[in-house]
Amino acid sequence: MRNKWHWIEIVILIAVMAGAGYAAFSDAHNFPNRWFTRDDAFYYFKVAQNISEGHGSTFDGVNLANGYHPLWLLICIPIFSLARFDLVLPLRILVLVMGAFSAATSILLYRLVSRILSRTVGVLIAAFWGFNLYIRVTVMQFGLETGLTAFSIVLFIYLFEKLERKWRNEALTPKEIASFALVGVLVILSRLDTIFLVAIFGLYLVFRATPFRYFVLGDILGIVFIGFASFIWRIGMKDFYRLGYGETVLVMVLISLITMLPLYYFAGLYQHPRNESVPRLLTRIGSTVSVGAGIIFGAMVIIGQVGLVENVSRMALILNGATLLVWVGVTRLGVRSFSVMRERENISPLQLFRTNWKKWFGEGFIYYGIVGAVLGAYMLINKIIFGTTSPVSGQIKRWWGSMSGQVYGGGG
Repeated sequence: MRNKWHWIEIVILIAVMAGAGYAAFSDAHNFPNRWFTRDDAFYYFKVAQNISEGHGSTFDGVNLANGYHPLWLLICIPIFSLARFDLVLPLRILVLVMGAFSAATSILLYRLVSRILSRTVGVLIAAFWGFNLYIRVTVMQFGLETGLTAFSIVLFIYLFEKLERKWRNEALTPKEIASFALVGVLVILSRLDTIFLVAIFGLYLVFRATPFRYFVLGDILGIVFIGFASFIWRIGMKDFYRLGYGETVLVMVLISLITMLPLYYFAGLYQHPRNESVPRLLTRIGSTVSVGAGIIFGAMVIIGQVGLVENVSRMALILNGATLLVWVGVTRLGVRSFSVMRERENISPLQLFRTNWKKWFGEGFIYYGIVGAVLGAYMLINKIIFGTTSPVSGQIKRWWGSMSGQVYGGGG
């Protein structure tokens, strides 16, 4: 398929780059008026220029600044080193770079969709990405990290699909796991909040060939969403921000993940629901979630009393536990209802753990070790240079969110 259909990728590349080239060599006034219309882009541009000229990571030449996603800034630095010769030249080059990322993303989408569905659908998806006006404006014209992030995510999914097909016929090697983790690092450094996507895909890969990988994603989503929703429904959006319940929910969600996921596993809730009758399944769900909710309730009450969090709503904790019970029941009964009627392998959770723990630990250590090491190094460097482990821009948004009004989600 690659040789026969390779011409399609060439056509996509030429067509997308032709549009980018036309824009790159247009009149200079087009860049601030039609392309780089978001002021956020110029924070990247000026910081990159200052770094290239030896002034350090600063926007104004005086104060240090780290309010950017690192990979896009690294790309901008050599480009904007040319600003000392011509202020417009870096903007022209950047348009070509963004066009190249868009073309590469289109080609990856073509390959991915062609492999999963059909070549025709792959061409349509690739053409839509490459030539849709809304996508072009959103991804390319603002001069932000969006195009790089889109390319990184599509590459990440493309490689994941290859590994997903391979492990069904032969074992994955540590080198393949490490290579996939490095692409995950690329995704994170292109945009830091993609850490959640990379972490979830890691679980899906490490725990392949078990029902665990399907259920655990739903449980993580449920724990996080229900945790926030319970407090917001009970407290109200305005008081949720004003009274500092956001920090409380973050602590509760962390405790819930640490408590519930191992409890679900060893209670058998990550086995296939068809392994037992509906009454037994419901009993198991009810007892397990109730125990977990009780542990969370007690832990949060103690944490609130010793002053580690500012406010704790006991009614919201009860609502959280009740809603989790419904969520777990719906997901398990839903899978049981729609799965194929056939006999399932019934291995106890403990036996499954004894059989696979070395492989799980080894692959998890490789994947999350690489991702964690790079992320930890990034945070350490930020702490040493800027005095904070995360970008100041994100902290400002959280501060704005605590104020009255509607700025970045603040209660109004």
